[in-house]
Amino acid sequence: MASIEKRGDSYRIIVSCGYDNNDKKLVEKMTWSPPPEMTKKQVAKELERQAYEFEQ
Repeated sequence: MASIEKRGDSYRIIVSCGYDNNDKKLVEKMTWSPPPEMTKKQVAKELERQAYEFEQ
C-alpha cells in the first residue's frame, strides 16, 4: 500500500518495493501537485487514484 505525505501544496506518494540483497528497503517516490481549482474532496479522490496508479 502506498504512503501519502502532505508537503506544502503538494503530496509525496511513497511505495515500498521490497528489499535488496543487503536487506536495504527499496522505495519509489512520486510528487503530485493538485490544480488550484480542485476542491478538497476532489483532491482526496484524485490523490487516491494517483497513489493506486503509481503502486501498479
